[in-house]
Amino acid sequence: MQTQKTNKNNKILWIAVYLLIFAGMFIFFGYTHKLIVFDSDDWLFASFTRSALPEWKSWNPTRILPETFMSFCAGIGAHYIYPFTHDYIGAMAFVFAFVLSVLITLYFRYMVKYTIHKMKLTDFEMLCVLATSILLHFVIYKRFDSSNMHMFSEANVTCIFFYTIPAIVNVITVLSFAVIGEINFFKKGSSTVTRAFLLLMVYLSINSNMFQSIILISYVGMYLLLQLLKIMRKRKSVKLSLALLLRKNVSAFIIIVCWCVSLVYEAGGGRADDAASTGIIANLGKSISNYFDIFFVMMNRTYILVTGVFILMAFGIFIFTKNKREWEKKYAKMLIYCTGTIIITSVYLILLTAKTNPDYLKRSGVIFGITFYIMIIGVISMAYVFKRTRKVIVVMPLVIFILLNKTIYISGTFTVINSAGYYENKCKEIDEYIIGKVTEADKKGKTEVTVKIPKYKTEDNWPVACYGNNFMADTLYRHGVTTRRMAIYMEPDKAINKKFGID
Repeated sequence: MQTQKTNKNNKILWIAVYLLIFAGMFIFFGYTHKLIVFDSDDWLFASFTRSALPEWKSWNPTRILPETFMSFCAGIGAHYIYPFTHDYIGAMAFVFAFVLSVLITLYFRYMVKYTIHKMKLTDFEMLCVLATSILLHFVIYKRFDSSNMHMFSEANVTCIFFYTIPAIVNVITVLSFAVIGEINFFKKGSSTVTRAFLLLMVYLSINSNMFQSIILISYVGMYLLLQLLKIMRKRKSVKLSLALLLRKNVSAFIIIVCWCVSLVYEAGGGRADDAASTGIIANLGKSISNYFDIFFVMMNRTYILVTGVFILMAFGIFIFTKNKREWEKKYAKMLIYCTGTIIITSVYLILLTAKTNPDYLKRSGVIFGITFYIMIIGVISMAYVFKRTRKVIVVMPLVIFILLNKTIYISGTFTVINSAGYYENKCKEIDEYIIGKVTEADKKGKTEVTVKIPKYKTEDNWPVACYGNNFMADTLYRHGVTTRRMAIYMEPDKAINKKFGID
């Protein structure tokens, strides 16, 4: 009876913890750093959608997750929230923040299940590790007086859906397999719901973005490598070992084959043709330089200190512990997994950015696969230290206080999530001004309207690019904001800059 009561209280505690994480993320992305549709890309993908199947020879043949999910979320806001709030831009921002907060909460839930629960820590120890981990996600790049990145930040709303969300989906997929302990869709005893969930997550992970799908593939690759080494210890024949590996790991090989097929599709896509003139060798040096900048320029020193101390402590304790227990062997295995995946992911991203653009390696959404596995090493090392030396836990409230202070007050603000670098309310004001002119013309029965927009120094007037007129016209009509598809003509004018107090 007492055990049942304890389990119930434990469940209530962790439900409360995850609700608190969701609330914190929703306040951050829904109020203090709103996800406001603003630039031309945002207006395009707020309503543009595509087939849920790969499309041969299209611009991005397998970029299914972002190109279906963003328009779906924007549509929910426009059709189901906007009629009640009468705030079109705010309705979309609400849904974007809600969805991102749910995914981040799931991400931390699976991180807890994989890393902390495996060490069987006390609730207090688990909460300390989790709180530290969450804060480190925001401290990791906080080095400047303003516009600091964090692990979930990106350039605009479109990039949140094209880079950050695919990265989180890939991570959740990896952690789901890690919790199960094997990659197997056909495992006896697995529920239909579990199999269906894993199949969907694998499909979305592979067909998300070439920069993020490597998060799953590097894990699967390490899984197969370790399985092969395990088999080869018992069998001398490489041929027989490979045959047994294939027979026992059909699901893992299916994932690898599907990913390779997606690469073939991408190689035949329009974007690959556009990048065909770029030579890998010419950009390789820059990509390598940008890669090392992640650790020596981008990362916050406090993050490096906290993470580094726990990793070194755990490593030192592990090395000098003679009779290692089963959970300590699990720690070593997790460490090998993460180190291997970091190497695979790093090589892949260096080569891919050398082919596309080396500066992609400066984006938190792109390097998520590297920083995530580093974060996991830090978390499991922290858990290992607490398990081995319980007294260390007494310093954690102080560490959490210092990280919280650094997250909220020290080293400036976090970057805004829009291409202009404006505060979110300023973007909303400009949006509503432009939309107001369009809807006013629509109510008068007009089919076209000329709208004066802010003038920028870029050739195409980015971020409010003149070619974005059709994107906005399509989105406003599809979302029911206008009664017809308006012909919108955009006219850059410095007077609008003055009106809104922008450069």
